[in-house]
Amino acid sequence: MTPSAQSSPSLPRRRFLTNSLALAASALAPLPLRALEVPTDFAFLRLVDAVELPGLLFMRVDGIEADPAGFKQGFATEGIALAPKTYQVELEHETLGKEKLTVTLETGRISTIVAYKTEKPPEEPKVAKAAAKAEPKKDGPRLVWHLDESPASIARSKDVSVTIVQLTANDVMEFQVAGTPATARAGEPVRVPITRSMGTFPTINHQGKEVCVLNFDVRADKFVVFFTGTDGSLKFAQLRNDVQ
Repeated sequence: MTPSAQSSPSLPRRRFLTNSLALAASALAPLPLRALEVPTDFAFLRLVDAVELPGLLFMRVDGIEADPAGFKQGFATEGIALAPKTYQVELEHETLGKEKLTVTLETGRISTIVAYKTEKPPEEPKVAKAAAKAEPKKDGPRLVWHLDESPASIARSKDVSVTIVQLTANDVMEFQVAGTPATARAGEPVRVPITRSMGTFPTINHQGKEVCVLNFDVRADKFVVFFTGTDGSLKFAQLRNDVQ
């Protein structure tokens, strides 16, 4: 896999889930463009499309489309403000099909769903089903997700960090954050404190090459996802945890 840095696309359109359908669903609430203090009565949901294969990704929360236009690979939404409760989320990828998950949102916290592709077969259930009711195994690539849950960071915080998660086919990847080693096992987040001495734009390196430039112009925690692009190169999505 050849590393090549790619920043996550911006969000040019307003969130359909929180704006167009806010009146139709009492659980939904509008989100300020920028929050210097974490609201006490909202929870937040984000989506990252890290699916290696071509095709758009769609997300529905309790049956409501997050955006009817769908999301392209590498796209990372901003925080969607929702009431703190349990939601049924459906992910649908044009190539890989549909998957469902349950997400419980908590006040003042950000839940980030990262959709990606895996070739690994699903885990066997602990209790075997009767042969007549057994579901056929799905061979080949599948749509799966990683769920990260982090506290919403207060912007301009003194103590900040970056959390890295890699969702590639590699079991382990070795990174350096401004020279600080960070071992990232597949699907296991690793947190690295960012000190003032690292500067405003510390870099993340892999195999001696720069693969990501972090931006701490606003001092707030970061969440960075590394994944494989459709061209086989290493891509990333970088998100701020201050609920933009």
